[in-house]
Order: sequence, then structure tokens, then C-alpha cells
Amino acid sequence: GWLARGFGSVLAVDLFANA
Repeated sequence: GWLARGFGSVLAVDLFANA
């Protein structure tokens, strides 16, 4: 989600969780 957007790809899970 926003984590991946801000840090690039810190938490891949966040990317899928808050895509």
C-alpha cells in the first residue's frame, strides 16, 4: 500500500494488502 509507494518496496505484503 502506501508503505511500498513511499519506501519503494519495504513490505511486499502491504503492496497486496492495500493495493
